[in-house]
Amino acid sequence: PVSALDRATELARQAIALDDITGYANMVLAHVHLIRREYDEAMSQATIAVTYRPSCPASYAIKASVLTYLDQAAEAIEFAQYALRLTPVHPPMYPAVLASAYYGCDRFEEAVAAAQDSVELESVDLSPYLYLAASYAAMDRMEEAQRSAMKVREKEPDFTLDEFAQTQPYKNPNTMDLLVSRLNSAGFS
Repeated sequence: PVSALDRATELARQAIALDDITGYANMVLAHVHLIRREYDEAMSQATIAVTYRPSCPASYAIKASVLTYLDQAAEAIEFAQYALRLTPVHPPMYPAVLASAYYGCDRFEEAVAAAQDSVELESVDLSPYLYLAASYAAMDRMEEAQRSAMKVREKEPDFTLDEFAQTQPYKNPNTMDLLVSRLNSAGFS
């Protein structure tokens, strides 16, 4: 059977072959390539998406996400901030991406603020809570780190750090190792 990623890739490539210039297909491909850890392709597609969709906040958020996973968090902050500036009413994903970028630059107070913004928008995604926990742990604010970890457990009782780590396409394994270490100290196992 064809996987969902294979099907998404196929449909995105068909759209591009039909001279689709909306950039949507490129955003999909950027995400798929990132999941598959095809970093050069992910960056290329994210860049094309921003070029085709210069007023689309989602394209900037996707490029920020790709940059964060490539350990280019300082540049990712700029793209994530731009995504937020483009639309005053935004989905929880935008501040969550900004939180991960701030975290990647060791700007933990700002990571906490951005993650809290995402949480306040009723994010169903666990990532803002995980970056809250890791940022608090990095600042040695263990009580707050543990409260954030408990929120993850409430939202997803079967959450495991090992499964989470396997899904995160960080190019540099040391980046993931440090994140896991901080999450462990926050009460994950």
